[in-house]
Amino acid sequence: MSGQEEGTLGFTAWADWIVDWDQGFHQLPGQVSDPFGYIPPNTTFPDSTSVYHLNPNLVSLAFNLTANLTLQDSPAAILERQKYPSQVGKKPFVARCDTTAGDNLWKGDFFSALAQHIMDLLTNNQGHNCTYNQEDTATATSLKRFGHLDHYLDLRSASAFYQPPQGETIQEFIDRPFRTNDIATANLYIVGSTVAHYLMSLSEPKQNERAA
Repeated sequence: MSGQEEGTLGFTAWADWIVDWDQGFHQLPGQVSDPFGYIPPNTTFPDSTSVYHLNPNLVSLAFNLTANLTLQDSPAAILERQKYPSQVGKKPFVARCDTTAGDNLWKGDFFSALAQHIMDLLTNNQGHNCTYNQEDTATATSLKRFGHLDHYLDLRSASAFYQPPQGETIQEFIDRPFRTNDIATANLYIVGSTVAHYLMSLSEPKQNERAA
């Protein structure tokens, strides 16, 4: 999923930061001092399982290899963007921005702002949230446990928006389960395979080594 101000349907994003939405305390606004009712977990970066900072050199390499790729689009995605004034004319692109992981699905401005608020608190204002997922902190936790976190690249693509278009209620938006899974999946392959093929080529023997 993507916020319509951050990305667009079918765009892909390499993350530097992965933040967990679920850990900590979630209270109603006004019940605690935090304006969103959120209290972070007691453990903090770099010892926490609620926030991960990925290898910046590897993320930079992946982004630089793919930043100018041409991605796929679709008539359905173009039509959906027409409902959002800030989205008209946008095309899928490759970005470098961060992701929040949690078990709950959500929609709307409040939760979009909360996602960035959690990102700000857990990354000391270094992260910029642009996608939401359900599994990436679990993946990062497993890789860190076995000493492989510095080899992890996190790539997301957007198949839906966080917020409904103007004139549509949250309930109507939820009842209209619009997705552009086709271009999201295709663009993940275009971008991800470009980096995978490059990294694999580094371990292939050179021509003179094959002939030796």
